[in-house]
Amino acid sequence: MGGFLSCVGILGFSSLGYFKKINHKYVQKVTFLLAMSILIILIMLFISKSRAGWLAFVVSGIFLIERRFYVFKNVSKKKKIAFLIMLIGFLLISMSFINIDSVRGRFFIWKNTLEIIRDNPLLGVGFDNFKTYYMDYQGKYFEENMRAKEYLLADDVEFAFNSWLQLTSENGIVGFVLVIYLVLLISKNNVGKEDLDKNLIVQTGLLCVGIFGLFSYPMQILPLKIIITVLLAYKSSMMSRKIKLASIQIQYPKATGFFGALVTLSLVFIVSNYLIGLDRGLKSWKHGLNKYRFGGYEISVKDFQNGYFYLNRNGDFLRHYGLALSKSGKPREAIKVLEKAGNIYNMSSIQLELGNNYMDLGCFEEAEKAYLKASSMVPNLFAPDFGLVKLYHMTNQNEKKQLVAKRMLTKEVKINSLSIEEMKIEVIRILSQ
Repeated sequence: MGGFLSCVGILGFSSLGYFKKINHKYVQKVTFLLAMSILIILIMLFISKSRAGWLAFVVSGIFLIERRFYVFKNVSKKKKIAFLIMLIGFLLISMSFINIDSVRGRFFIWKNTLEIIRDNPLLGVGFDNFKTYYMDYQGKYFEENMRAKEYLLADDVEFAFNSWLQLTSENGIVGFVLVIYLVLLISKNNVGKEDLDKNLIVQTGLLCVGIFGLFSYPMQILPLKIIITVLLAYKSSMMSRKIKLASIQIQYPKATGFFGALVTLSLVFIVSNYLIGLDRGLKSWKHGLNKYRFGGYEISVKDFQNGYFYLNRNGDFLRHYGLALSKSGKPREAIKVLEKAGNIYNMSSIQLELGNNYMDLGCFEEAEKAYLKASSMVPNLFAPDFGLVKLYHMTNQNEKKQLVAKRMLTKEVKINSLSIEEMKIEVIRILSQ
């Protein structure tokens, strides 16, 4: 929410100067409404407590004022850079005292993301594969640092909370350099004189998104992705108006038009068919999830089966499908779906459910591996240790049982709940047998 508000707010703010130059009878009314809208957005931005949104708005606002009014025109470039660095540093230090655990948590995620980049520097782990690999790196970190200070900060992570780091981890240095080249291209005033004001609006909006992306994940937020796409398209149209291409007339065979139309119709048919299928899959997912939440596990499985053909590469869908199969007493089917889900969106809850299903089938070795993996990914969880205590009790591994039980009973609680107390009571009962 904070990123969207800051981006829309700064686009409105940068548009005020453009509207003032337009000679139209309604321009004053439009400007007044725009100013009121910006004021409301700023109030909402303040209420949202989005530190990344605040910082993005302030920095892009300073950029806008400088480019429009040249308030620093007599200041050297080195002093401008120094001032900007000090300002950002001051803002970051000031805002870091608001919810300090959130700040520490993001630093922890960035540290593990840098490990991914170090292991895959050139091409990364693949587009949109961050969530596939990240939790393995977090689990490895806690395996090597059992008493790490980030113990209570750990949780399942889907995004890097830094779009630039996530971009590099997924696409490597090659992808990062290509995006930086695009940024440099956008930052230039390579448009006609009549488009300079519009170009400044585009640059300010994209700068806001870029600053917000240092601390969040704008590329995973649909409204922001739409804004970015529109701004890039508008920048491209302004650049194309300045570039005069020589008109070259090429004579094509008459059959070319027919084949071109045939190819176009084929593509339209394929895309339309895919979108219709995707819509069916999403509706089936929604219906199944609603039934699952109200305890209709077996009924929900049918809906998930209907959506599987269209959504079998969606990690969240597969996780929900696997959980429904597990709750329906179908461990073998659940394991197949959950293992596939873990290969797309790896997380502790999937490993925990895999452990439970392997336990139901009596596959204790596989269950132990899954529980240990879930515990290393998010060590502040109690459920994986609880599963291990029951497993070691069933297989008469008393030494391991005592060790895990002691760790579980003395573990610091992140968020207390009734289920944690019930697990502790059950562990004490098992130890007393």
